[in-house]
Amino acid sequence: MSKKTIQLLIGCWCCCSSVFAQTVIVTDDAAYTTGQASAALDVKSTSKGFLPPRMTAAQRTAVASPAEGLLVFQTDGTKGLYYYINGAWTILASGAGGSWSLTGNSGINSSTNFLGTTDSVSLRLRTSNTTRMSIDSVGNIGIGTLTPTQKLAVNGAIASTATTYPNYAYNSAFRMAFGESNVPANETGSVVQYGSGSSTRNMLFAFTKTNVNTSFFGNDGNQMMLGSESTRPITFRTGLVYSAANIMGSGTEIMRVSPTGVGIGVTDPANRLVVKDTLEIRHVAGVSQVLFSNTSGEGVGDFRIAGDGGDLFWQGGGGRALQMGSYHTTILGGDRQTATLPAFVSGSTLLNTGVLVKAQRDVSVALAIQPNSASQTANITEWRNASGTVMNAVAPTGYLGLGTGTPTAPLHVVGTNPVTLLGVQAGTATSTDSMLTISSGIVKKLPVSTFSTPGSSWSTTGNSGTSQTTNFVGTTSNVGLSFRTNNAQRMIIDSVGNVAIGTTAFDATNRERLLVDAGVTTSVNAIYAKGTVNNYFQMNIRNLSNGTQASSDYVATADNGTETTNFVDLGINGSGYAYQPGNPIETGQPNDCYLIGSGNDLYIVNNNVAKSTIFLVAGTAASNEAMRISPAENVGIATTSPTAKLDVGGTFKLGASGSVMNNIIKTSVSITDNTNITYTASLTKTATVTGANVNATVIVNPRTALPNGVSIAWSRVSAANTVQINFTNTGAGTFGNQVLGTVVFDITVIQ
Repeated sequence: MSKKTIQLLIGCWCCCSSVFAQTVIVTDDAAYTTGQASAALDVKSTSKGFLPPRMTAAQRTAVASPAEGLLVFQTDGTKGLYYYINGAWTILASGAGGSWSLTGNSGINSSTNFLGTTDSVSLRLRTSNTTRMSIDSVGNIGIGTLTPTQKLAVNGAIASTATTYPNYAYNSAFRMAFGESNVPANETGSVVQYGSGSSTRNMLFAFTKTNVNTSFFGNDGNQMMLGSESTRPITFRTGLVYSAANIMGSGTEIMRVSPTGVGIGVTDPANRLVVKDTLEIRHVAGVSQVLFSNTSGEGVGDFRIAGDGGDLFWQGGGGRALQMGSYHTTILGGDRQTATLPAFVSGSTLLNTGVLVKAQRDVSVALAIQPNSASQTANITEWRNASGTVMNAVAPTGYLGLGTGTPTAPLHVVGTNPVTLLGVQAGTATSTDSMLTISSGIVKKLPVSTFSTPGSSWSTTGNSGTSQTTNFVGTTSNVGLSFRTNNAQRMIIDSVGNVAIGTTAFDATNRERLLVDAGVTTSVNAIYAKGTVNNYFQMNIRNLSNGTQASSDYVATADNGTETTNFVDLGINGSGYAYQPGNPIETGQPNDCYLIGSGNDLYIVNNNVAKSTIFLVAGTAASNEAMRISPAENVGIATTSPTAKLDVGGTFKLGASGSVMNNIIKTSVSITDNTNITYTASLTKTATVTGANVNATVIVNPRTALPNGVSIAWSRVSAANTVQINFTNTGAGTFGNQVLGTVVFDITVIQ
């Protein structure tokens, strides 16, 4: 601009400064004379631009008493337009960006750069201009819901798959609950399945109390194991009084296993099996069996408990599977660190829930899942549909796949409508707001303060024309990605793909792929997964390794637990598993199931006073029942209605050298006979004993003394239900004669 033009502009400005209704025009277009009535200064040119005052950062900050709205261009440091607002200089735009690029940013600082909001406004992520995920102002994350009430709330199916899971995958302050709502009337309940692939670790529940030896409950596929590190007995009790000062000392003991044997109704068994009072073994129709053998091998010498009906069954041995079922919800709660029993839950309060994993203490991890090793290749967790197709997965990299089993990003969502975010707060389109864009599945943030949407940034109102293979929200350098709401960090993805929610303190030894820290909270749920499906609803833990130590395990660890103590482990061995002698936490053969406890006493409790504890083998049908413990504290083997402390409905054998027997029948009869029994003569009497068979062993004892000289010569089962007793006279009585009179006899028949 020439000096004349400048002089003219100054003259015009001076002339118009006192005229309020006029507009000052600066232009190189002689035809443009009117200007915009709403503008005090109208600059128009087709070949030149507006050049604001230029100064260094030091000069800009040295401006005395800058007015609100003052605009300058900084020539050093972070170059760009700066304007003065709210007592501070704010960059309007710079050549270096200041926003998240559609193709990633480099050179950022994870402690200061983040994707999120700095005020109490939720953050929403969209695809196809539809909200898919929300992080609210208090840090709750919602997937499929806009109103999350937990740290992570997912409305829809969730799948997780892994080869192994660290004992410390979750801080001990959490618990994990699995359930479903609005299940159709014909749905029998939810299912949580643990392990179905390769594994190297035995399934073991361990129960430990401080300063007391560990007890175990496990299965290696060949045997179901109850045990303890000490010589203390394993007891079975019913009628426990929850309000009692000593719950374990309340109720009635019906059975115990001690180093000297098994006692039913007795507390000091001196032999392998001691039963108080009546022992009844009764055979009934249907397939049922109990087999105890010390012969090892696949399919041989199994520990099997089966029956012809019921909710609970056990089976061990090579090539066998362990199944556990309950009439209502199966509740798993380890790491109680107390001798008292938990508050019992009525099954009717947990309808349509297959398994509930409930933390027993605020500092306990309810459910921990970890990979086998740093070289894990299979997914950590997978959720599959009824046909076995993977719907969702967590990869060894920590990537979460929704709608895909092969996630290639920390959150990889695939679907027609993959994400729905409801209830996200509306923005104000001010410099404190940010916009998110999704291009080809990649979410990015664009500050509203730029007042424009560069083609390489994510818009808060969404982007179009992006590519899911090239556009993403994240970093391109070795720096983690932080997510904030209300200017507080809520989630972080570190530079190697580990995800932390509510914390940044990963485990130094076994760094978690997904870490959730609810902190100090009144909520009982750390993670709540639910869905509605007319099929089994599961959480599947699968180790795809076929190594000699591979297993898939569900482990609950006490706060003082280690890799070998104070834990309970439910798992299945992998196809290539080989037992290592002396290993305290693994057992069994390939594909064996196990439940191992490494704590104190192991409790198996049915708190329903009207229901039995039932064991099945060889299938889930009612006809597969092998044993039950009734509410009357009777143990029934091969019978569904035991009437004695031990009631066996089939053959039995006592002792290693004992014989196989069918029945032991005991009855009493009164015999009256006044016939003279002459010296050296005999008298044979007949008694009816229902169930007695020919060739059985007969034991006859009189309740009172027999007349002098009269003795029992022999007794036998002469025919079905008929026992003959022969009496002789050895010479006593008048003239050598004697009469039997009336005598009550106890008759025992063993056959």
